[in-house]
Amino acid sequence: MRIGRTNKQRVALIAAWAAMAPAWAGQGGSLEPVAGDQAVNVRHRVSPTLTLGPVKAARAGSDTRVTIVASHNLGDAERSVHALIEQPGDMVRWVSLPLKELPEGAFVVGRDRFVCLDAATNEDQKLRAFDVDGRFLAEHSLAELLPQGTQRTPDPLALVATPDTARLSVFLQCGTVALIDVAQPESLGSPDASPFHVCSVVLSDKHSCGIDAWLDQARKLDREGDEEATKYALEAAIETAPEDARGYRELARFYRQRDNGKSEIECLQAGVSRLHSNVTGSACDRWQVGTPAARLTVDYIHAVHEENGANIDSEALSTGLELYPCMEELVLLQAKLLMDEGQNDAAIKSLEYALARLDPNADLAAAYHDVGRFLLRRKQPKAALRFLEDAFALGDKTEFLLRGLADAELKMGQPGRAVDWLSLLATRWRSANTKENGVIRAQRAAERLANLEEEITVLLAAAAEPAE
Repeated sequence: MRIGRTNKQRVALIAAWAAMAPAWAGQGGSLEPVAGDQAVNVRHRVSPTLTLGPVKAARAGSDTRVTIVASHNLGDAERSVHALIEQPGDMVRWVSLPLKELPEGAFVVGRDRFVCLDAATNEDQKLRAFDVDGRFLAEHSLAELLPQGTQRTPDPLALVATPDTARLSVFLQCGTVALIDVAQPESLGSPDASPFHVCSVVLSDKHSCGIDAWLDQARKLDREGDEEATKYALEAAIETAPEDARGYRELARFYRQRDNGKSEIECLQAGVSRLHSNVTGSACDRWQVGTPAARLTVDYIHAVHEENGANIDSEALSTGLELYPCMEELVLLQAKLLMDEGQNDAAIKSLEYALARLDPNADLAAAYHDVGRFLLRRKQPKAALRFLEDAFALGDKTEFLLRGLADAELKMGQPGRAVDWLSLLATRWRSANTKENGVIRAQRAAERLANLEEEITVLLAAAAEPAE
């Protein structure tokens, strides 16, 4: 028999084989077809048979297929249960299972083992583990596994794959889901081993719980050290509110804490794409952008640069600048990367381009001030002075700006021009000192003004010295 059959062909063969399986079956172990003349005798021994099933075992990352059927001769109440085992590289075979009725569900939990859940007609449903030769390994009452006082919903059990093992999810009437660990093969059969145990109980109704409930649950599980359940809750948060950046940022942080940069980037990239799916052109032309979608975009760029190295040509940065061409953090990052490559003129042009695109209703003076300060830090005083002067012309008269203008002039070797800016600051402080209330505040203001005036005196002396 070939393994590569369609589902329709497989079901038909299962039904046909199941009718013959009792005639082939031993009391345990593999079922081997009888060949030659013996096959004729076998056909005469086959009675009319009723077949129930099939139940196809759920799989999660395993190539092993298990399909279970139950059959019994008409007039005979006792049933035989058999499993069709299909594994790449092995012969397809039937094995008999020590069960008396068709299970409610089956789950492949490794290449060489599977788990069955008793039929719902049983008062005490049990989870039973078998190997692919039909040998019984372990069992446990499902009711005893669940938290005390809880009951299942009618929803079927589901199989959840994890990096190290497999988990069964059991939906409970209280609105939660119990995640049952299935023990590793080496522990099955050990007298001290517990082949099944509930590792976590998390919220189950994703959409009615809301993202806040899922995020709270994820943080609690993370504090308890349950990584798989934490990841489950964070993925549920995203599924519940796919337009909310918080779910993506929390899941990305989860991956970052575990040094999984690749998954962190994939999560953030998915979030950026989803949150900007309806954007054509730029999302915002402001200098300061604090929206969750913008912050998610910045996180994405930083994650890519941290994982792959900062690169002016990175796709992440290009995507960010398309969406937020005037956003301070991205504009200055682009300029920094250009300067790191020695492209100072290109960096300054990129800054001018971004400022020219700014929303005219935004605080333009603050943007020019920020750019000027950035250029001062990058030891570009000439360019910095130009942007700082533009900020002053646009209405920024703060102490911070006046200090920046004086610093730029000094770096340009112009102490006299620096005095002009500091003198404006001294005039403002003198005016403010007359309005100070309280002895201590007035004393501190006077000391500050005296220090500034002394600084101006020193600069005047430097300006008076002849140039060498």
